[in-house]
Amino acid sequence: MLWLGRAGLIPFILLPAAAWIPLLSTTWAAQAFCAYSLAILCFLAGTLWGTAQEVRGAHKNRRLLASNAFVLIAVGAVVFLPTAGAVALLLLTHLLQAAYEQATAASGWYLRFRWQLTLVASVCHLALLPLVA
Repeated sequence: MLWLGRAGLIPFILLPAAAWIPLLSTTWAAQAFCAYSLAILCFLAGTLWGTAQEVRGAHKNRRLLASNAFVLIAVGAVVFLPTAGAVALLLLTHLLQAAYEQATAASGWYLRFRWQLTLVASVCHLALLPLVA
């Protein structure tokens, strides 16, 4: 899990870096970044869906709704917003999803690791924003 989580940061780091290289297409890098960010958000929402089986009552329903809401917000950002708006809303959705997990899960190594990954991904979103704004 640690290796895969860290490896998952590679596209978050490389795509904004590519966007800053004058010879490469900023548009392509930004579109690829948004697609990757969306994919990771969907994956993480899927983990919420999967863990909802362990939760009882209203908390289960909230977790299922939250997992769907995060995906719908992210897809809507990529489909309907200009690139700068999509990058900003994807960033916000990553932070909200991590905060939701923090509020609804037990503390421990996973949440610390999750926040480390989220903070690196967030910095990468911020690094891309000046190029697409």
